[in-house]
Amino acid sequence: MRFLVTASGAALGLMLAAPAMAAEATAEWPCVQPRQPHLSIGQMWTGPAPTPQAEALAKNDQTIDTLAETLALRRVPIDSARELIDAFAVEATPEQRTALMLATLARVDRQRTAILDGITRYGEGQADLARHVAERRATLDAMAQEAKPDFDKIDAEEEKLDWDQRIFEERRQMLSAVCESPVLMEQRLFEIARLIAAAPEGAGGSDVAGTEETGAKPDKVNAAGNDTPVAGEAKPAGADAAPSPPGTTADGTETPGVDASGAGATGPGITPTQAP
Repeated sequence: MRFLVTASGAALGLMLAAPAMAAEATAEWPCVQPRQPHLSIGQMWTGPAPTPQAEALAKNDQTIDTLAETLALRRVPIDSARELIDAFAVEATPEQRTALMLATLARVDRQRTAILDGITRYGEGQADLARHVAERRATLDAMAQEAKPDFDKIDAEEEKLDWDQRIFEERRQMLSAVCESPVLMEQRLFEIARLIAAAPEGAGGSDVAGTEETGAKPDKVNAAGNDTPVAGEAKPAGADAAPSPPGTTADGTETPGVDASGAGATGPGITPTQAP
């Protein structure tokens, strides 16, 4: 085996050449996915446009902040997030919905930025390790080409090289999963944005909610004696005027009154069926 050191060193160099070149070429960003430093609400939000009031709510409303913190947690299942969003939307105004989206986006973007920075450091470390492996391989080749090779030292150096190469390969394999983290965060945030925008509206999102009864009464009493206006019936003349005393009309003209027994002419608004 000792006499094959030179050959094995050359083969090792070929194995490391492509990964090392790739790591060095992408030292600042080792992922195949393009780096996007920050996410914007316009990429994913289809609800009401952010307003200064919504931005203030996103920063200052404790209920919105607490819910946004929960929604930003990747360990919270999307079905649980949907239930929380639907419960919030029952009483939420459109501005509160937008504020929830802004607050959630801010939290996820901060987490995502931290991951991007970590990936950058990971890539830089991988590039440094690739250079270290290449240097160790060059040292090993030089030791093997000496006039009187010290095979014990060569074996020890080769063992170190194998160990460094194993670490490099394991880190390279992990890099794929690491690079997927920002993508998964983006996908989750897009889904949360869709859930907030599509959540059923409750009292807080209705334009007519909260209006009070006017207390207006129908202008006419129908034949059944209830307060439901009769379709097609004309409004009596003088209905808007102040009520006239018994025996007089709205213009003061005397008319036959109704005596104590109820006999006599019927007054305005009373149908014949109501007379005793």
